[in-house]
Amino acid sequence: MKIPVYYIDAFTKTQFKGNPAAVCLINNVKDSKLSFVKRQAIANEINFAETAFVTPIDIPDWKKATKFKLQWFTPEVEVNLCGHATLATGFVLSVMLGNPSKVLSFETKSGELNTIYDNGQIQMIFPISKNIVIDLKEELDVIDNLASKEILSAVYNSSLQYLLIEVKSKEVLTQFSPNPSNLLSCSFKFPLSGLILTCKGELSSDFDFYFRFFAPWMGILEDPVTGSAATVVGPFWKKKLKKNKFTTKQLSRRTGTMILEIIDENQIKIIGHATKVLEGTLNINGDKHANL
Repeated sequence: MKIPVYYIDAFTKTQFKGNPAAVCLINNVKDSKLSFVKRQAIANEINFAETAFVTPIDIPDWKKATKFKLQWFTPEVEVNLCGHATLATGFVLSVMLGNPSKVLSFETKSGELNTIYDNGQIQMIFPISKNIVIDLKEELDVIDNLASKEILSAVYNSSLQYLLIEVKSKEVLTQFSPNPSNLLSCSFKFPLSGLILTCKGELSSDFDFYFRFFAPWMGILEDPVTGSAATVVGPFWKKKLKKNKFTTKQLSRRTGTMILEIIDENQIKIIGHATKVLEGTLNINGDKHANL
């Protein structure tokens, strides 16, 4: 089986910045039976934070289809939501393959998601789930290398199992260096799959806020730029800053930027650029049947 694959850097205009994602094009009904085990093995082989598998479901034509099935895999697990790999997928379909439809729809584990190609950028409409305010003062064992005096507030998102911690400064945010074993062995009262650290932007900055994202629970110590985290950190800063539209920067080693707009209490628009790094073909042996 031959599978076209693209390596895309998302949330950046510059190659080797932003967040890399692989987008695998599963062309037809036969190929769509590529087993879960093989998809996971491909994601592990590529070893990006996420590998996306996309299949047209209304018309078997990449340029004419408007509805697709989309799955995301880390090297270790399938995930329910991934922003940068969705942006990368929309970029491949709209820009690399020339699909002229302004809106592309994706069936995913998080329901229907849409991408819009406009003015050289990809817009995504993602669902917002409720954040719960929590008190971390007595639960510092969950936070490795972070003192209580550096914490301003915290919320927990049960839908994504993300813990968000607001720290007092950009310096604290950039200097945070967690031990993944300590995070994995923490005894936090809720299940965790991701940790977001965030702080307000300086008055002289072009950014409303900064953040970083850590997910050793999903096999990723630090993710370069994280769209799913935006669905948690965006509503958090809406309440803090009393505004609906933000420009933010994720302060990972690669860095990346995005524009966020709160549409209503249930939806957020995430806007970013992308660029191609590699285009090729995966040659997959076996998998003639779905149970391989």
